[in-house]
Amino acid sequence: MFQYKAYGIVIRSNLKLPELNPFHGKPDLLIDFGEVNLSETNHNIIGTKFEISSDIIKLFWSEVACFKLFKGQEITIDPVEDVSENIIREVLLGPVFAVLLHQRGNLVLHSSSVNIGNYAIGFLGDAGFGKSTISMAMYNRGYSIITDDVLAINLDDTGVPVTNPSFPVIKLESSELTNEKHNLRILSKDEEQEKNFIYIGRNFSTSPITVKILYILKRSNQVGIEAIETQNALKELLKHSYCLKLFQKKEKVINLFQCANIIENINVKVLNIGNSLEKLPEVVDIVEKDVLKLK
Repeated sequence: MFQYKAYGIVIRSNLKLPELNPFHGKPDLLIDFGEVNLSETNHNIIGTKFEISSDIIKLFWSEVACFKLFKGQEITIDPVEDVSENIIREVLLGPVFAVLLHQRGNLVLHSSSVNIGNYAIGFLGDAGFGKSTISMAMYNRGYSIITDDVLAINLDDTGVPVTNPSFPVIKLESSELTNEKHNLRILSKDEEQEKNFIYIGRNFSTSPITVKILYILKRSNQVGIEAIETQNALKELLKHSYCLKLFQKKEKVINLFQCANIIENINVKVLNIGNSLEKLPEVVDIVEKDVLKLK
């Protein structure tokens, strides 16, 4: 068994997870291999499928594995024949962990985040919208990355919104690597999506951090920051809730209240990022100035 820590969770895993930081302590989560049975209606399904009950969520990828999540405390992996561990880990540490974090009571957003001035600053957007690209640009300015693609937020005992760092890896498209100034350590590649998994361990911390600003990414001709009305901010958080397709009626209500509570405690703004990577340095400049005004 291997032991790690990610998202504030101590993990004991029968699958080696080199992307995660080793950690010794009492485990909160057990990851192991085993048989996962789907309902009869879901047999021979091609693509993705999920099943939900009160304590168990089953997630199925026909070319990868079936994952069973029990009460946010156990993940059982039933891989398809001859699938590589690299592919299993990519799915496990992405969408499966997002669902697990939701199962543990977090508000889970489709967002990357960086540490600026000891605050977590999040970037929300759809897939391919530039969340990781902006985070990497901030990293190249000397800021540490907290999460890539999955941001889990909860309120601490005093009502302050906090997040726990994920693990020191970020996904970047191959075309973006030529724009990086630093020598990067590539851990693995996803040839199909032309994605590279990059180690970003500098100044990486496992300590929880206060979430201060969430930027909703928009594309426009001009780079800049705009205010957003509370009602529209709520719609954006609901839209970018990671597990939205899994929610049943009760969970939709809970997610609504979580988003409303977050808006009361976090600045939500629109960040216009331009239409090309050439605007990236300007985007980083205005984010730095906006966050530093909080000091």
